[in-house]
Amino acid sequence: MGNSYTGKPKRRNLASRLGVSLIFLMFGVFAVGSFKIMSHQIGNPFRQSTQLKIPCRVTAYDISVNQSRKKPFLPVVRFIYQYKGVSYTGTAYSQGDALSERYTPLLREKLALEKNPETVCYLNTEKPGEAFLHKRGYWIYLLYLLPLIFALVSLTGLYNVWLKKPAVKPLSTKKPTEQQSKQAGRIVFGVFLLVGLALAYPFIFSPVYKMISALSWKEVPAQVVYSRVVEEKSSKGGSTYEADIFYKYKVNGREYFSNDIDFFIRGSSSGYSGKAKFIRKYPRGKKITVYVNPSDPTEAVINRGLNLKFLLGLFPAVFLLIGYIGMRAISSKKSTSIPVVIDNRTRATPLEDASKAYLSSGEELRLKPKHSALVRFISILIFFLIFAGIGGAIAYKSFSGWWRHGGVMGFDLIFLIPFSIFILIFLVVVIYTFLTIFNPVPELILDKAAFKRGEKVSFSWRFSGKTEKLSNVIVELLGREEARYQRGTTTYTDVSEFFKKRHVVDRLAVLSEFQEAEFNLPERTMHSFNGGNNRIYWVIHIKGEIKKWPDVDEEFEINVLP
Repeated sequence: MGNSYTGKPKRRNLASRLGVSLIFLMFGVFAVGSFKIMSHQIGNPFRQSTQLKIPCRVTAYDISVNQSRKKPFLPVVRFIYQYKGVSYTGTAYSQGDALSERYTPLLREKLALEKNPETVCYLNTEKPGEAFLHKRGYWIYLLYLLPLIFALVSLTGLYNVWLKKPAVKPLSTKKPTEQQSKQAGRIVFGVFLLVGLALAYPFIFSPVYKMISALSWKEVPAQVVYSRVVEEKSSKGGSTYEADIFYKYKVNGREYFSNDIDFFIRGSSSGYSGKAKFIRKYPRGKKITVYVNPSDPTEAVINRGLNLKFLLGLFPAVFLLIGYIGMRAISSKKSTSIPVVIDNRTRATPLEDASKAYLSSGEELRLKPKHSALVRFISILIFFLIFAGIGGAIAYKSFSGWWRHGGVMGFDLIFLIPFSIFILIFLVVVIYTFLTIFNPVPELILDKAAFKRGEKVSFSWRFSGKTEKLSNVIVELLGREEARYQRGTTTYTDVSEFFKKRHVVDRLAVLSEFQEAEFNLPERTMHSFNGGNNRIYWVIHIKGEIKKWPDVDEEFEINVLP
């Protein structure tokens, strides 16, 4: 038995390669979809000219309102500046699109410039007569890393599956320590926590903080200037909708305007009828009550409480939940490794020491499943919601375009067909895992922490939960060999059984609280062994069969000494 796998690697069959390719195609779908969305919303980062920040003075600032536009508010400005001794007059508010969906930020800026018109503007040094008050920061283009990562994962995976030549490359026999594994886990789950926290601010923290603050805001009478349902059409012809209400109110004799309905992020979604029904409650000219911030009269909302938009907080909550559960599991995880033999020397592990402590005090060693069915279900459900949410949004827009144009777009169909199959299979797995939550849970009771070759492996077990659901129980002692090897940049693991003994328990015996069994270990067999890339291990496998329901299927690892 060596320390590396040197046999001929198994060639993955066609069905397996197609299944793996399907997963990598999903990453390609996300890459294309997210790139299209970002290129439409953000634009090209290379279009910005060389800019110079210079002082300027705003001489006029007005806000044009046109409800026929999707973004109805346009700041109309005039400012003067000097460059190399020459005076210029600028009228550009920003580089690119200056239209805005919200009125309040523009009003707040206008009032601030009325008090102090001295500010800065950004000059195009190649054309000194071209300047604007605001420029777009380059940091926003870092968002393009998201589709780039998806694309790299997709292309690399497909290349390794179909084009990479099979090659056997032994791995290093140095096995990562438990501390290194925990460090890697902390990095991965830490990224999830950071992303979740970053998204949680605009989606959860900021709205909740403002809702609490708004409890002390003043009720002020207002009047609806206009109300409408804004339609946003996608490039494929699909549409989403958003309710928009523009109203005016007075504070200390001064008139203010706003179109903020609540504290949540503005955005459009499917379903025209719901938005239209809401807008009919606010016809033009209707007298309403709004809530105004007494310390900043430009800030007002119609609804200062919760609404369905709060469900958007589930998006960052998924990242936070994954990060929290992962970090909690790593920090609270205790070593459950078994003593192994390397070069004919037994290496003690925390489990062996703990087992000796149990036995010396006359107590039994009880083993339970490492992961509960509920934890497995939540983990699978989280990933299903992420894939279904992102891919479903892309699919919805595509189907909306097909419906409007009466035809099928072949490029989208190539991705949507395998995506739909993948989601259906994933959904079956989610449902199956959910049903296992209600299964009885086995517990294994050992009278020894380790067994020698030629000895009897004696143990007992019991089930907690609804044992009447079990038709029979199969208990097996299994010896397995595991070998890891590398093909290209991909690591594979082959597992084969070299020993198997079975004990079947009938239904009547299953209903009793405790069951016992024993197996004879052969004298001439392989003991527990861990050489990094090669491993010999022994398990007690308990399988409870349930008719028309997912079976109970758990394994408990034991140690076999030389």
